[in-house]
Amino acid sequence: MKATLEKIEPVFRNSFTIRKFTDINYLGKPYWHFHPEYEIVYISNGRGKRHIGDHVSFYENGDLIFLGPNMPHFGFSEELYDEHVEIVVQMREDFLGGEFLSKPEMVAIKHLFERSRQGVTFHGETKHRIGERLVQLVEYNGFDRLLNLLSILQSLAHSGEYTLLNAGSFAVEVNAQDHERMRSIYEF
Repeated sequence: MKATLEKIEPVFRNSFTIRKFTDINYLGKPYWHFHPEYEIVYISNGRGKRHIGDHVSFYENGDLIFLGPNMPHFGFSEELYDEHVEIVVQMREDFLGGEFLSKPEMVAIKHLFERSRQGVTFHGETKHRIGERLVQLVEYNGFDRLLNLLSILQSLAHSGEYTLLNAGSFAVEVNAQDHERMRSIYEF
């Protein structure tokens, strides 16, 4: 099955996208898609299936995952419970500038981004603690939102409570010419 390119545009005056879903009935039909953005998905409770690249696994009691760019995946929720919250954060690698991850202070986050190319799921206290912070992140604006995202990324980078999904070998290869063509189509 061929993955569909999902076009993601940050809200005006924002360098990344964050969305919050609370309606257990919002879920449309999941579709196989990819995008050039990194993606953090937090599902507060419920259970479902992770289908990321060539990796398939199941989760219970919510999930926290971090995916690298161009990694095909389906939606993750199957059975949600009341009081459900799903947070989706999407950002390009250069969302803070092309050289930002090259700064010495960013080395841990740079390694986290590298791990995400295989798909990462977080568990234990990290899942719950970071999940709560992601829910709060929606309430912040501007500079405070950005600072809190960086703090969340730093916490994820230093957590040992993760499992690599090893789904990275299936990432969609997209060259610059294809991006240009798709950009032209979307602009049209």
